[in-house]
Order: sequence, then C-alpha cells, then structure tokens
Amino acid sequence: MSNLSNIADKDRDVNRQTINLAEVKHINQLLQIVLRQITKVLNQGFETIDDSFFDMANMARSNNEQSRYFDAMREVRLKRKGIESFIQDRLTEAFSGTLNPAFHSAASTQQNLRSCSIDELTLVDSDDLEAQVATETTSTNIRTTYQGALLQFQNRIVELYRRSANAQAPTPLHPDIFCTIMAAGFDDLDVDIKEKLHVLKHFGTICTQRYGEILETANAHLISLGILPNLSFKATDSGPPAQTEIATAAQSWVGEITETEKRIQAESVEAEEDSIETPIENPLDYLRTLLAESRSNTLSDSDTPPPQTKRDVFQNNEVLSMLNRLQQDNLDRYTASIQQQNLNPRDQLIDIHRAAQALVQEKFAQQNSQGTSRPQEAEKTFSQTDDDIINLVSMLFEFILDDYNLAPPIQAQICRLQIPILKVVLKNQSFFNKSTHPARKLLNTLAKSGIGWNEAQRDKRDKLLEQIQYVVRRILDEFDGDINLFETLYVHFNAFLESEEKRAALIEARTKQAELGRLKTQQAQLTVKDTLKTLTQNTNLPAAVLDLLENGWSRVMFLAYLKDEQEQQWEDKLRTAKELVWCMQPHADAAARERWAKVVPILLKRLKKGLQDVSYHTVTIDEQLDLLKQELTDRFKHPEHQTTKPEVMFEHDSALNITSDTALITEDQDPASIASINNIEEGDWLELPLINGNLFRCKLSAIMKDTDTYIFVNRTGLKVMEKSKSELVKDLTEGRLKILQQGHLVDRALNAVTSNLRKMATRAQTA
Repeated sequence: MSNLSNIADKDRDVNRQTINLAEVKHINQLLQIVLRQITKVLNQGFETIDDSFFDMANMARSNNEQSRYFDAMREVRLKRKGIESFIQDRLTEAFSGTLNPAFHSAASTQQNLRSCSIDELTLVDSDDLEAQVATETTSTNIRTTYQGALLQFQNRIVELYRRSANAQAPTPLHPDIFCTIMAAGFDDLDVDIKEKLHVLKHFGTICTQRYGEILETANAHLISLGILPNLSFKATDSGPPAQTEIATAAQSWVGEITETEKRIQAESVEAEEDSIETPIENPLDYLRTLLAESRSNTLSDSDTPPPQTKRDVFQNNEVLSMLNRLQQDNLDRYTASIQQQNLNPRDQLIDIHRAAQALVQEKFAQQNSQGTSRPQEAEKTFSQTDDDIINLVSMLFEFILDDYNLAPPIQAQICRLQIPILKVVLKNQSFFNKSTHPARKLLNTLAKSGIGWNEAQRDKRDKLLEQIQYVVRRILDEFDGDINLFETLYVHFNAFLESEEKRAALIEARTKQAELGRLKTQQAQLTVKDTLKTLTQNTNLPAAVLDLLENGWSRVMFLAYLKDEQEQQWEDKLRTAKELVWCMQPHADAAARERWAKVVPILLKRLKKGLQDVSYHTVTIDEQLDLLKQELTDRFKHPEHQTTKPEVMFEHDSALNITSDTALITEDQDPASIASINNIEEGDWLELPLINGNLFRCKLSAIMKDTDTYIFVNRTGLKVMEKSKSELVKDLTEGRLKILQQGHLVDRALNAVTSNLRKMATRAQTA
C-alpha cells in the first residue's frame, strides 16, 4: 500500500506541475495580448501628440512659446522608442510580480493624494504636485468608468494565479499602478512642466478612452481559457458574489469610489456634456411625468371634461409604417426644394398627429370604396407612450426652429430630420438619456458646424452646406431603423469637419499673427509720435535737431518699441532722446554745465550708432552730427541765446490713432452690456453688423488689450472686421450685436423643453 501511495503522490505532483506549466503559459499569453493592446494605445498617443503640439504652436502668442512647443515635439519623437520600451518592460514585471516596489509606493502616494490636507500639499514641489494630480485624474477616470470590467479582470487573474500555485496574485492593470508606469515613462523628457503636463494629459485622455478595450480583450482571453466564464458584474447591493475570497480581493484592489471622486466625476460629466441642469437619472421618464402633470392639471381646470371613449391605438408596426410614408414624402419635398433653392425652416416641421390622421382617413377612404372599411379604424389614436414621445420630439424641433444661434438654412436642414429622429426615439429611447447616442451626436455636430454659416454664402458653392445636405438626404433616403447609419454619417461628417477646422485654424493663426503685427506697428508709431511731441513741446529746438528726432531717431525708437519684449531697448532709446533735448536747453549753473560736458560725448556716440543701425542717411550722417555738435556748442557757449520757437512738427496722425475717442468706454454706456463684452473670450461666435448694415456671423480671434481692439474672422479663418470695445458695447446695447451660444444643440433643447414643462406644470398648479 505504501508503494501504491507513493506512486499516486508522484502522479499528483506530475499533474500539478503540468497544470502549473499550463497556467504559466496562459499568463504569458495574457501578457502578450495586453502588451499588443498597450502598443496600440501608445501608437495612437504618439501619432496625435505631434498634431496637438503643432496646433498649440500655431496659436502661440510669441516666438519663444512657439519654439518651446516645437522643441517638445522633437523631444517626444526622439524619446519615443525609449518610452515604449520602458512601459512594456515595467508591465512585464508587473505581470511577473517583480515590479520595483517604488511603483507600488508611488501608486499609494496617488491614493493618499486624494485625502491629504492643504498643509500637506504645500510641502510637495508644485511641478511634482501638478504631475501627480494629472496622473491621479487619469487613474480616477479609469477606475470610475470601468469599475465592472476591472472587477471581472481581477477576479479572473486572481483565479489564474491561484491555479498556477502563486500565492500572491499581482495587480498588473491596477489603474494607479498602470498610470504611475505611464507617467514614469515620460520622466526623462527634457521639457518644461507646461509641455510635460500636456503630454501626460494627452496620453491620459487616450488611455481613459481605450482602457475598456484592454480590459475587454484581457477578459475575453481569460474566458476562452475557462476562467470564471459566467462571472458578471452587477451594480447592486444584493451581497457579494459566490467567489467570496476572490471577490473580496478584487474589490479591495479596485477600491471604493470616494465622495470626492464621485463629485469630480459628476462635475466632469456635467462640464463635458452640458447636460440637463438638474441631475436627472432618466430624463425621458422625468419629461413624461411633467407632461402628465400638465395634462392632468389642464383637465382638472376644465368645467366639463370630455367623455372618455375607448379608442383603438396604433400598433408599433402601424406607427413605423406611417412614419416611413411621411419620411418618403419628406424626401420628395426635400429634393424639390433643393432644386428650387427654397428651404423655409417654418415649412419643414410636420404636425405628426394631423399627418397621421390624414393617412388614416386616406386609407379608410380606400377601404370604404372597396367595401372593406371598419369604422373603428378611422378612430385610432397613438398610445400614451408614443403620444408623449411624439410631443417631446416636436418640442425639441420647435426649439431648434426658434434657436437664433442657427442660421435659417441650417435650421431647415436639421428640421428635415424630425421624422427619422422620431423613429429613432420610438425604437431606442436612450436618445434622451445618453449624450453619446449616435443620432444625438450627429445633430449636435451638424448644429455646431453651422454656427458660422452666413447668408452671404447662399449663392456660392459651399462645401459645408453640401455636406449637411448630403447627410440629410442619406438619412431621409436610407434610414429604415438601423441606428448604425447615424454613426456612419457622424464619423464621415466629423472627419470632414475636423479637416475644415484644421485648415481654418492654420489660416486663422496666420491672420492673427499678421493682425497682431499690424496693430503692434500702429501702436509703436503712435507711441513714438506722442513721446516725441511731449519731449519737444515748448523747447525752442533748432530745426536741424527737430529733423533729426522726427525723421531719424524716431525710426530707432520705433524698432526699439517693437523689439522691447525681447531686447528691452525702449527705455534706453527714450533716455537718449530726453538727454538730447536736455542738452539743447540753456544751462547757467555750474553743476548742470558740468553734467552737460560729461553727457554730450556719450550722447553723440549713441546717436551715431543708433542711426547707423537703422541705416539713416548713411552718406550724410557725419555731416548731420557735425551740425548737431555746432548747435550743442552754441547753446553751451551762449546759454542766454534763444531761438525762435518753431512750429510743432509732431502732430497726431488720425490714421494711426487707433486709441481714438470711439475706443474709449464712456460712463453713460450700459453696465450690463459692458459686462457682457468683458466676458466674451477668444473663440466665441458673435453676429455683428457690417458696414452695409447686413448681419454677419464671425468668431473672435484675438483681443488686443493694449488698444482694446477685437479681431474677428469668418469660419475659414480670414479676417472680416475689427472693432473697438466701445463699438461692441454700443452695438450690443442697441441690439445690433448678438452673442451666439455654442453648447450642444440637443442638450440646450432638452434644457429648454424641461424648463417650459416645469413652468407649465407650476402655472397649472397655482391657477
């Protein structure tokens, strides 16, 4: 028996070793799968970071800032291979359990960062703190977005390592550890903290977007190996899963979401999606409740409520059949109106109830002529659910019709989608609940693209309008209930829009740079003229000195003003002009004459060098300076000598006076209008009057604070006008200027519909 027992024990040891080797092989396979997914994420990040830095460079406010962005771009390119290798090596160590404990400590630091006090934060280097906050933000977003998938993955990986006889399962895809490894990969970048933070946030955004793919692929592989294939995550409080030890370990690994994280996540979602003002778990149910309250209050106010007669309701297939018919009719009318270039937004909305009854009566008349009609067929109505959805979609498109932020031709195009959107909502009611719904994204993008469309372009070939018409036509012609069509068209239209916006951004950057240079030049000319006028006023300077200042030294001062940000020469050139004027004044006291004798030799050298640098009369410059010496000597020898006061040669040039009275804010202007203009920012869209009185939509490209000048461009990036702050305030006060809203169209429409229904319900209750 003893021999048989030993043989059995050996067999079990062999089987266990075989199992262990198999599980180790599975772990290596999982590692390779994860590394392939990570490589895709890194490739996307490196391929798009160049464009990101390039766009930032184009929008830079100075040459130094632009150079920093280009240097950062080159630095990332040079270090790319090393960064990729570092991240892959650390992840390999994380899977094998040999990862340096420092990374676990850093991950713990991130966790502690969420709960540390302000006093503790002040002890951390500001640059390090900013980098830690960026890394922690990414980790928090991943943990809160993919909590279910993370739990499933850790459940399965704990089980996989348990089978391989590994007592301690590692946590290779823990969000804190993963983000710490990613951030450490960029530690060697020799760039400023601003550019480094941009890199971290850029890769953090991509990791957050694609982390779900990594987890999905890893979970799918583990399921294919038969590891907890039936495990699922449910966000309920019904109790722990059956695998108590594994689930407990996984739950502690993922970590509970703190109240702070919940608040940060909620604020982020609200800021990004511009969703309904009041947090509503199910907006559609809430809107239907408001509709029901309005109906009940209306009926209770009626002295003689209508008799309740039971009527047959349309079945789903009947509703869709009617909507398909209306959609086809809409397509026919759309084709005719496009050919006639006649699209009135008011003509695009359809009264669904009236149109449905018309179709029913038409069908009833046909059946009646054939002797097959049934009276109750003519009395059919929509179910309460369908009726509510029809009313809500109608309200949504009525808001679009009244939305001044959309140009009428764009309104007309979008309103054509009323029937397809109604079909979408009847089939998939998540349209109201999810900002990522394909149809909702497409509507928002169409509206966003058309904010800068102008009526003046109606008679010209317009690629944007053609693309919008293409999208609308395809939906009317092809939509049969497959929502994937909206996703396909969204991807197509968004790609076109990104291409147009990128081209416009490049043109706008050049336009902005040219305008900033022009205004800087004007400001320099004006400053030099005003400065010299002030210096020479009531000084009785000889004509030769005035000519030298006006036509010669003014050029030196002009260039010094333009280069002052880099070389700080303005004060030096101004001091030279002041000293020249001072030296030309009569000085009788001994101290002043002693100072004069010291200043003049240095002054002449400065004048000569400055005039030579600007190539001013290089042939006769010595003669002019000799004449200046004579004048200086004459003034020094005969301080009592007075010349005739010359005419003032430095008058204001109205063409250069860009800070004229019209640019000044006066006390009698409307404070609310002033506050509104103060709040507009670069990138905001406005509707402004042109010289001919026509209104034009344009984007604020630049604000010159020194001169209170606002530069506006059209949607292609070309300059269309410039306005002073005072002019903008006046236009806004008199109703000629409108500040356009740029929030998501559907979100703004839902906000408006919700607000209107609340008011209706409140009025009905208080009546």
